[in-house]
Amino acid sequence: MYPRWSHTHNITMEESISLEETNKIRISLGLKPLTEDSAPADDKEKQAEANYAKQRETEVKERDTKYVLVILYFIIKLIVPSSSRRTQDRIAK
Repeated sequence: MYPRWSHTHNITMEESISLEETNKIRISLGLKPLTEDSAPADDKEKQAEANYAKQRETEVKERDTKYVLVILYFIIKLIVPSSSRRTQDRIAK
């Protein structure tokens, strides 16, 4: 559930956190703290959040790609020696 801002900029929802708690979280994420009369984000903050999300997505994709490559490497290592042995057995006969 996301907060909705009323005309007086008060959060209106059943579960909410205080402005102080919100600001602690925002500061830990590198965002500017809110004041009692401001909306949650301006254009620069929205762009920063979008850039951060894109960067995290890129990092996850890179990590997943590396993981898949490692798995493929070990699968190939398991398959190649067994096929080499079969080839050697055929040559020996």
